[in-house]
Amino acid sequence: MTDRASRAVLGLLGLFGLLGLFGLSAVAGCGLVVTNERPTYEELSGAEQTAVKTILGELRAFDTKLRAHGAPPIDALLDQEHIDVALRGLIMASNIGAGEVHISTFDNLTPDQRQLVTGWFGKTSPEQARTTYEAFFYRFLAASQGAKQVSYQALTPAYVNVHESVFNIERHAIRATVSFCRETGRQGLLAQVGQACQPLRQQYDPVWGSQFSKQHLKDNFHTLADLEAPTGYMYYVCRWYALALQESAGFSGDLTWLQTL
Repeated sequence: MTDRASRAVLGLLGLFGLLGLFGLSAVAGCGLVVTNERPTYEELSGAEQTAVKTILGELRAFDTKLRAHGAPPIDALLDQEHIDVALRGLIMASNIGAGEVHISTFDNLTPDQRQLVTGWFGKTSPEQARTTYEAFFYRFLAASQGAKQVSYQALTPAYVNVHESVFNIERHAIRATVSFCRETGRQGLLAQVGQACQPLRQQYDPVWGSQFSKQHLKDNFHTLADLEAPTGYMYYVCRWYALALQESAGFSGDLTWLQTL
């Protein structure tokens, strides 16, 4: 693994709550070194800086929605130095409550990973997949990290990671993100996510469709959320998205869920 790929691995190991689910033994098992070192914003490439701006735009919009509902702001995530995109060879979007968001950029994926993503989204080339990936990760999943921050601030990361399952943390965050999109004119983004999930669901419903459950995710987390090829976890994200379209009670109701779990 390169030096850049090992930076901020604490956040990466928190991919969808890994530390909270498995504890420090899982960290050792991954063979990764925990470090908080990473480039500053000024040291990022132009493409990485552009990704940070897009991610921050979604988080700031989510924060504005929170303030309109009288909820505490998510100030910790609104700093460009707290948006980590400088990692290579990993596919992830995470927030473990350390006041930082970690999201992989398309340009930092390996050629094999770009082909994997191309297959997920039913595209014919990586360049076609890029637009979908950037909308999914830099916008939709970025906003969902803001939703998680609401829970961490209301209940503390220690409480959330001990008392709540990864399944429900993600489910609640994605449901709030769908409500956020619906109520802020982001129907186009929701449509992009839905279109991205269609081929992924078609390919993997036969594999995981009957096993979509909290227990199956817990029992098979290392395989489903493989940092290098999290196909199983992306399938779960698309299933949570489908549930959110049906279950969302509006942003106000979903905000209450985030603050109480």
